[in-house]
Amino acid sequence: MEAQHQENITSTQPLMSYNTDDLTAPAQDSEAGASDQTMPDEYAEILMPRAGFGRCRFNKLTPVSDGVGPYHVNNHIGFFNPPAGFAIGPSLDAFYRNFPRIFSPGNIATATAPSCRVGSDITIQFVLNNPAGLVHDEWVSVEKKSGNFVATTLERQFWSRGDYMIDMGVSHIPGLGSIFANISADINRRHFLAGYRSWTVGRLPNGLHFVETAAFERYSHPVFQALEGPIGMRAQILETWTKLVENYVRSVGSSLVRHVPSGYSVNRGVAHREQQNSSSAALRASAWVTSVLSRHSGL
Repeated sequence: MEAQHQENITSTQPLMSYNTDDLTAPAQDSEAGASDQTMPDEYAEILMPRAGFGRCRFNKLTPVSDGVGPYHVNNHIGFFNPPAGFAIGPSLDAFYRNFPRIFSPGNIATATAPSCRVGSDITIQFVLNNPAGLVHDEWVSVEKKSGNFVATTLERQFWSRGDYMIDMGVSHIPGLGSIFANISADINRRHFLAGYRSWTVGRLPNGLHFVETAAFERYSHPVFQALEGPIGMRAQILETWTKLVENYVRSVGSSLVRHVPSGYSVNRGVAHREQQNSSSAALRASAWVTSVLSRHSGL
């Protein structure tokens, strides 16, 4: 792996004020922890494309209380030369407001911003662009911070089309059974991770700018942990956030510059590194993890 001297990465400007009306429709009231499990009378409603049913009710999934397996931190950074007129604050604000449009092109999943909210936080729904997306969707709530925005993974407390398909016996459907045979509708409502992910934009002392995402997480259920190897979940995480970084840099009218902080690997020009530990405290005490988390309030 090619490596260079590690530089002090800092995010220097706060977010500007913003209006989320152009990102989300008028919100429905939502309370994390509440439950509304009303089921339609007929399963025919599962044919509605990628639709959710019932009120917007969610539980937040935290690594300590809801996670299983080792604690995991991963970090993906893309470096670029800013185009004329680029400013960190407005760019980060636009990143937050337009996240689904930046995330989705060419990615392994499609992101949308439904009208559901968790408190005052917007929500984002992710649906895989493969047959598994017919059954399983994932949700996060997203909070704007002063120099970043951070997502918390969620468990739906309402029925979706995929839940009904599992309830009707999706394990017998060719191509899906091997993946979902051991997943009940209750498990299907959970994001496969329990934890937090943050995004920020910053600048190095030499003038090179960067966009990065970092996460502190665990698997949210033993079934998802068991699927890590068979379906390559860690490889999918790497691909997802590599593509997001690529899309962001392209969206601001620039291109990636190869720059490799010490200890990082590179995938298509995006620097990435990860670390895990069975102890949350021990992982957070790592010098590298401490440095990453210092740039990401809420992790």
